[in-house]
Amino acid sequence: MGRGFLVPENFQLDAPSEDEMNVASIVWGLSLGVTVFNCAKAFRQSKTAIERRKRLTVYVLLIWAEIISSTILGVMVWLYLREIIAPSFQFYFFIIVFWSAQVQCLIQIIINRVGLLMVVRSNATKLKWLCFGILLAINISVFSIWVPARLQISEKFIAINNIWDRCEKVIFAVMDAALNFYFIYVVKRRLISNGLHKYNRLYQMNLFLVAISIALDILLICMMSLPNSFVYVQFHPLVYLLKLHIEMNMADLIGKVVRASNAEGSNEYSTRSRGAQSRPQHSRFGATLTRTHIELGEDDEMELKERENLEGIKKTVVTEITRVGPGEDDDIPEHHERAVSEASSTKLRHEDPYTIDHAR
Repeated sequence: MGRGFLVPENFQLDAPSEDEMNVASIVWGLSLGVTVFNCAKAFRQSKTAIERRKRLTVYVLLIWAEIISSTILGVMVWLYLREIIAPSFQFYFFIIVFWSAQVQCLIQIIINRVGLLMVVRSNATKLKWLCFGILLAINISVFSIWVPARLQISEKFIAINNIWDRCEKVIFAVMDAALNFYFIYVVKRRLISNGLHKYNRLYQMNLFLVAISIALDILLICMMSLPNSFVYVQFHPLVYLLKLHIEMNMADLIGKVVRASNAEGSNEYSTRSRGAQSRPQHSRFGATLTRTHIELGEDDEMELKERENLEGIKKTVVTEITRVGPGEDDDIPEHHERAVSEASSTKLRHEDPYTIDHAR
């Protein structure tokens, strides 16, 4: 095998042993199997998104980007280990490119799930850009260290890479776990604690899947201790494809739980609405209105009465207050006051000195 672009003359190829090649081949085979299941689920979710929105959503595009980047990375690494692809600057460069795409897409998919339960939607956007910036800095640092180390430019780069390569994977694992534990916290506090015990299934399943996700990160870090310092890269596609499968299953589970919850509560909701309209109660502030809707993704809004294809819950209570006469609350302006309260739950605890006339 000849030398590639920017490969120094003293470059020594670290060829894998027979056992290491067998391990890499098994891992690559498992990656192909997981890819088949991921593609099947991605096709279903893509079809649903097109039917509902007439377009592909950002979530769906991230899924396919994750699948494509992981598959290409797996092919490149396996061919390299088989010595079909020669070491070169462009080879290591594209390894970093597809690895960066893996990391960025997966984190954005997790944030997309976490953002469904955020009260302030702008916070989800800020979180996306914050994580993107942190990962971008890590991606640049890995490119600046990992590529020269693989090209064996100097022993200094190799020594630094042996430390930093593990550190950046620990950082990613911590970021992944932090986002998932925040999601668990929100589900527990804003849904289950408010009486929505149907979300216990989502809560418990997420705990189990987070444990698997952390175990995969630990496995990847441990594989870096193999005698061949490049075989661990073959584990990257498998780990990220499994993490993606977890995320797609979580999206399906959220939709199933929400649809089941709304289907069982639809009769009670309709009865309350009709009863409230037939027996209106007027407060001293005038008429009030409460509207509940469910949001999926960034811009999709569906009224509760539709109760289909839901992936997240968000309740908006819009109260219009009309001042009808002088009273003790002199700080309330003479014109109409519009108070909007958002919560990531279908149950809101009201502590206002007025009542809601009706809900629809």
